[in-house]
Amino acid sequence: MFGRVLISKKFMSTAASGDPIAKVFFNPRVQQTLKSLTGLNYEKIFRVSKKGQKLDPPSYQFMTDKELRQAKEEIRVKALKMLQMPPVMSERKEEVKVLEHDPALVGFDSARYVFTDVTFGIHDRDRIIVARESGGTLRSASWSERDRMNQTYFPTSGRKFKPSSIFDLENLKEVLGTEKYLYVLDKNCVQFEPDHPGYIETAQYVYDFIDTMGHYEVLHSTRHYGPMVFYLIWEKKADNLIIHYLKKLQLVEACKVVQLFASIHSDSRIKQVTDLENEGNQIDLIRSYIKGESRKETMLHTTLESMIETLKRNRNISKELMQ
Repeated sequence: MFGRVLISKKFMSTAASGDPIAKVFFNPRVQQTLKSLTGLNYEKIFRVSKKGQKLDPPSYQFMTDKELRQAKEEIRVKALKMLQMPPVMSERKEEVKVLEHDPALVGFDSARYVFTDVTFGIHDRDRIIVARESGGTLRSASWSERDRMNQTYFPTSGRKFKPSSIFDLENLKEVLGTEKYLYVLDKNCVQFEPDHPGYIETAQYVYDFIDTMGHYEVLHSTRHYGPMVFYLIWEKKADNLIIHYLKKLQLVEACKVVQLFASIHSDSRIKQVTDLENEGNQIDLIRSYIKGESRKETMLHTTLESMIETLKRNRNISKELMQ
């Protein structure tokens, strides 16, 4: 359902209404920070998938400055749409409600009947689907019944009634690598809804694998980077990601992760630092995280000091070249 389409505002509000994780994820400030961390690499966003198809030759066009600015804006808008993040939600709960019990229907048939409202324009999550048991009980449909009926009457392209064996974690362990991260996560979006246990299990396994291997760049400038960052911060596993940014001398990005951590975990022991335009304050913020929340204090401290020395050395070299 949400493979490549935009997430509607209605879905966002419905998802966040009773879900503590979704409520935080869809917070405007959290979304803004995640988007800024995701990046906007056009070459990566508009990369051509290697599927063996014949590619059209490039076309060239002369443009005025105004037309060029307009074309760039259109590309930017299109890129942002392609970076629409899959929702991060809690695992859905089974809440089957008994609507009626008719003793006259007991023994009428040994089969269970499922009734589906097939009206067009209704969101699949809002569609009325009920089941009549052979014992005469009329109840709301279970999640598995809803998924099956929605796929029967309003099929999602690429979704299968029986999920691929790749979603079996034992199989996933054997194939997962840098060339498979995006494939698995994209396929996960097509096969499952964002609160489906299978979706959450697969996504979290891939995120943890990437975190362990340090392969964050593979997801950077893709729609999956933000959800991965959110998951790592939500689970208080942000140390490796911060180390990754510090090694790349991206102090601002490391601070954004720490700020997001403090925002999501209101009980954190991170010291509030104002004026983050100042490099000294940025370093103080990282040190506050290391002291108050880090699980890898020694490694983070060593990486931070190494980054500081590298920045100083680079400045000295720049001054020498300017002389």
